[in-house]
Amino acid sequence: MAVQTIGRIKQVFKGAYDASTAYIADDIVSYTDGAIPGYYICTAASTGNAPSTSGTVHGSWAVQSKGPGGLFTDITMGAASSNIKVNTGATAIEFGSVGASQKQLVKTANYVITNDDCGGSNELVVWCNAVGGDRTITLPPLSAANLANMIITVAIDTNTTVTSGVGQYEVKLNQDASDNSGAEIWSGTKQGDFVRMCKIGAAWQVLDHRETYFEHRWMNSDQYIDGYNHEHLTAGGWNVYQNSTRNGKLDGNSWGNCWNTSNNEFICPFDCWADMNLDACFPGEGNDNGLTTSWKVNGTTIYRQQGRHSDGRISGPDGTCRVVMPCSATWDIEPWNQNMDDNGCNTYGGASGQRTQLHIRAWRRYW
Repeated sequence: MAVQTIGRIKQVFKGAYDASTAYIADDIVSYTDGAIPGYYICTAASTGNAPSTSGTVHGSWAVQSKGPGGLFTDITMGAASSNIKVNTGATAIEFGSVGASQKQLVKTANYVITNDDCGGSNELVVWCNAVGGDRTITLPPLSAANLANMIITVAIDTNTTVTSGVGQYEVKLNQDASDNSGAEIWSGTKQGDFVRMCKIGAAWQVLDHRETYFEHRWMNSDQYIDGYNHEHLTAGGWNVYQNSTRNGKLDGNSWGNCWNTSNNEFICPFDCWADMNLDACFPGEGNDNGLTTSWKVNGTTIYRQQGRHSDGRISGPDGTCRVVMPCSATWDIEPWNQNMDDNGCNTYGGASGQRTQLHIRAWRRYW
């Protein structure tokens, strides 16, 4: 009569695998193959044969269960808001902090962004302003190790100082002295102005930007223009609209110090797109008025009507002219008027919002 040991009717868990133990069929052990933990059942008597090596199961063992490295190891509960991550040795799971998606700095004086500032996050945002004086933020050298996969944003948190309607100062963003001789890459004046960039290859690439460089002015006096003459509008100079304009809703109407008072012209502060608008006011006599608005850019007439007439008027007046075009740094933009008629005529100035006025805005171009 056969004898069966009752204790061997079921599977037996033998704990962690021990190479010196003689295992028999239905013994179960825990075993970690490299970094992969698992449970194995013995299928044939075995001694000194590890259940698995580099993912290959030994012939005397079969897998019961196994999983990713460290997933079944005991780890202590982490602190609030901590993350589950792989440890430094890539052998287990642990709780801890991971790199922040964004790091923010607030600066009230000139500042040089460091390599350490760019570490541990995907984006660095530097907040600053030009209250009371110009500010300069300097980028780290392009050779800095932490610039890989890093976006840098410089943004203005407060309007620059505004005096008599004029925004006085700028925030300037310069490259490191070792890159392009420290050339300026962006500037801004007003709250909400910003630039967003990253390193591409061996250069900075601007992803998005906004800057406020703007003039809204009115001509101080009437200007008489003789018949058929084409003249620069300068009478009495051009006054900036004050802060009370538009019921106080617009704080300042001259941003970036672009206006050259001595020559009554807008000076492009950088390579830009320029949006220039001239609205002029003329007399209403049908046979004595043929004034039309015009623009000169960098000494070249960009637009004026060429038709001429005597008292039997055939064209004009035309009181509005808008031109949008690419300009280069230091180009001058001048408001002009062309008299189409043979009789002289006034262009009316001397009243803000009611007579001759201009609006010019510039924003950067990177080509």
